[in-house]
Amino acid sequence: MPRVAGVRDGLPVLEDGRTLDVANVIWCTGFRQDFSWIDLPICDEKRAPKHRRGIVADEPGLYFVGLKFQYAVSSDVITGVGRDAEYVAKHIAAREASTPVKARAEAVA
Repeated sequence: MPRVAGVRDGLPVLEDGRTLDVANVIWCTGFRQDFSWIDLPICDEKRAPKHRRGIVADEPGLYFVGLKFQYAVSSDVITGVGRDAEYVAKHIAAREASTPVKARAEAVA
């Protein structure tokens, strides 16, 4: 997939111009943690995302993986990111399972 280059109607737009119809966004931060691109009120006074283990409570559907000290000192390295990614994935799956089928169908329509 091409990189996400923007947002249109609340949905990610790829560099090739396609818009993705998604319910969740997991931002994997990589080596440089720059959150200036986020135009949501989710950052603290130091411009770091307010989250609990990668889950942004104020913006359901927005998640992070790879943050420094997301859960442990190893959260931003290969040996620790898997544990944090699993935690986020389980949260998303549980959230999806608790959403009534009618609400999911309306969201897609």
